[in-house]
Amino acid sequence: MNTNTNMYINRMVKRTVAFLLCLITLFSVLSFADATVFQLATTASAAAETERVVIEPTYTYEFDEHLYQSLLKQLNAQLRKKKFSKIANTFLREILRYEVENYSQWTHVYPDLPSTAAFIKENLINVIPQIQTIKLIDLDTEAGRIFHEKTDYSGQTTPGSNGYVIRSLYTNLDSLDLERINDYEAHLYDLQTLAHEIRHVRDWKGLAKQDFPSYFVQMVISDGATTFHERFVSPMETFQGKVEKVFTKKGAYVQFDNETKCSYTYYRTFYDSLIYLAGYPTMNAVGKGKPLNTIKKAIAKKYGQDTANLVWKILNALPDDTIDDKNEELWLTSDKAVSLIAKFFQILLQCIKKDIQKLDISKPKTVRKYMDIYRNIKLKVLPDIFNANDKIVNDKYFKTKELDSLLAKKVIASKALPTIFDNLKLHQQAIIEMLYCNEDVYFSASDYECYLPATIAQTEYTFTMDKGKPLVVEYFMDQYAYEIMFECTFNEQGSLSRAADTL
Repeated sequence: MNTNTNMYINRMVKRTVAFLLCLITLFSVLSFADATVFQLATTASAAAETERVVIEPTYTYEFDEHLYQSLLKQLNAQLRKKKFSKIANTFLREILRYEVENYSQWTHVYPDLPSTAAFIKENLINVIPQIQTIKLIDLDTEAGRIFHEKTDYSGQTTPGSNGYVIRSLYTNLDSLDLERINDYEAHLYDLQTLAHEIRHVRDWKGLAKQDFPSYFVQMVISDGATTFHERFVSPMETFQGKVEKVFTKKGAYVQFDNETKCSYTYYRTFYDSLIYLAGYPTMNAVGKGKPLNTIKKAIAKKYGQDTANLVWKILNALPDDTIDDKNEELWLTSDKAVSLIAKFFQILLQCIKKDIQKLDISKPKTVRKYMDIYRNIKLKVLPDIFNANDKIVNDKYFKTKELDSLLAKKVIASKALPTIFDNLKLHQQAIIEMLYCNEDVYFSASDYECYLPATIAQTEYTFTMDKGKPLVVEYFMDQYAYEIMFECTFNEQGSLSRAADTL
């Protein structure tokens, strides 16, 4: 499995039989006209009390072969000017292919990312001339062990005599079976690590111009950025694999989650927040050398000077402490840090509330896209706050239920979605169900680990009534091209149950 494409094709061949069997055994109340196509017509004329309402995905997977070949030609032209190793060239070409395949998914959860072509040119192809050499080191060799012990990193970038030198660990492909999920993820991580270091090269000169007020801010703008960008090698997923925590002295803590094996969870989360507050173009320009104050000015323009001042004050005040050597998952113990973190994300949510209130209901497509932008903030940016008894207490700090309701009302007013239920409260709750997200695992009948969809854009929703209860069936492909179906029941007050299975 070099890409998800092969898995996708294999599963699509079996789709009709699997789909019908699943419907017969699990959801006999539903009938679908064509089970071979991953789009169904939206029933906008009738609410789900009388017949099902189907909401199509706005994005379906399609590999852009023409774009890939065009970019590959440009990459190869740059590689011919270098003397990188054969395996380094292979890795660079794989990064290109995976980004062509996966990057477009991510554009649905960020409002202002560049096009796929522009992103790959800036973060891969145009960086090659600045790289002196790439030294890929086999993790299972003595050289790999020594490098890892000396640096404690998977990758490292340093200036050389004629450009930048990248050293990056990898697992020898001869020892991997890329049809196995764990091996596939290990290889993706190696590619992400290299993409991370390439972004360091791209940002090196620009960040050298910056006068950082603290080590924390420096890490957010440098390694927060590289971690943000390395993710685009991989498909979007709901499962968050890496956890980092900041504790109070009494044992309460804030937990930051990140995509599997991504590098700097903590710093990426703050960088991601600044992407929302200041915009991707602003943050990208700072990486090129624009003054740090550009970020503050961008936030002030969108949310006012007081908000910008407070955001910057908190960032400057967060402690510089890094990982505790006694526990690599524990970054620091600091009441001050936990308090500042909670305040920072409260401000982020206040800004989101303003943006929801400002949504133009005459632009339903914009409102529909914002659903995914907001849901992604909840899923991949907001940390979880736990009390000393390990009980999650997000509701005490983050008023996301209020925002869910506010956004659902905007969706209804804009007619961004068809009428799902004639009962207005049920209609609103149905939209909130689409906005719902968590990182929990739901096991299928065959014990396959299922997670809620990573995006609304890639999910098909079918609403109906089942034994007098509102029901939504969520159908999508996960990051391994497995076809997942969730059955979720709810009422006017909220969610009731969720169950998943594979097709």
